[in-house]
Amino acid sequence: MLKTVLKNTLFLLVVLIGYEVIRRNVGGFAGSYPFAETWTLNKSMVDVEENLKILQQKNPDLFLDKHELKLDNDPTGYWKIVNFYYPERNEIIKVLIRGFENNCKVLLLSFENKNTATIRLMNKDFNWFENRKEIKLFESRILENL
Repeated sequence: MLKTVLKNTLFLLVVLIGYEVIRRNVGGFAGSYPFAETWTLNKSMVDVEENLKILQQKNPDLFLDKHELKLDNDPTGYWKIVNFYYPERNEIIKVLIRGFENNCKVLLLSFENKNTATIRLMNKDFNWFENRKEIKLFESRILENL
C-alpha cells in the first residue's frame, strides 16, 4: 500500500516537473507570441479604445505615457501595442490588442523593469503561482476596465 502511494506520488511529481519544463521551454506553437496570456473581449476595437481613454483619464498612473494614449503597431502590423505601467514595481507592462469582426483579443505579453531593463515573458519566465498572481493583478487593474 505504502509502496503504491509512493510510486503514484513520484509519478505525479515527475509529470508536474516535466509539464513545467516543457511549458517554459516550448510554450505554445501558435503565432508570433506563443507565451502570451490571451483573453477575448466581446467588444469592438473602437469600444476598447474608448475604454482605454476613460481608464487613462481615471488612472493615468497605469499608463507609461500619462498624457496621451498611444496605440503603436507591433512588428507584424496586426496588433496594437499598449504600454501600461506598474509604478510600485517600476515595470512596463506590454499588452497587445487586436480587433476582429465581433470581438477583440487582448494579449498580456511581457514585463520590463525600468531599473534593470530585464524583460520577463508571461507564461515563460514566471512559475505557475507567479503567473496566476500576475494574471489576477492584470485582470483587476486593467482588463475589467476594458
